Amino acid sequence: MRRLRPGQTLQVLVDGDPTHPLTARVELVEPTYRAGASTPAVRVSLPNPKGLLRRGTRLTARLTSAAASGWWLPRAAVVDLGTRQVAFVRRGPTFVPVTVQVGQRTASQVQIRQGLRGTEDVAANGQYLVDSESFLQTTSIPPSPSHD
Repeated sequence: MRRLRPGQTLQVLVDGDPTHPLTARVELVEPTYRAGASTPAVRVSLPNPKGLLRRGTRLTARLTSAAASGWWLPRAAVVDLGTRQVAFVRRGPTFVPVTVQVGQRTASQVQIRQGLRGTEDVAANGQYLVDSESFLQTTSIPPSPSHD
């Protein structure tokens, strides 16, 4: 249910009949389970121009996704900085942070909608570079002249 969000479209089958699928739009995903329920409630907008759908009709829905658009990276490759997400891209001998716009997420991957061309070398684990960068970008105090 984590992937289901308002605005997404679903393919709906009435009584399991695949010959006449309907398209519905998700309006609401309840954030908690109702008492005694094994699944969360989802409210959808479903066309019923002929009035064939009646209360209690069994519906089965499948999430339709635009997963093909964008680039997919391992989740560890994208670092969430709170106000933005970055991926580290190779520029010469080093990696530099590049702001990316993320889309869908799975347990192991994240979709990149903007920020990458798809031809760059991207660090598989950006967190390592954030940690090392904090050590490398320290300010140094110039050495004081020696008093001999």
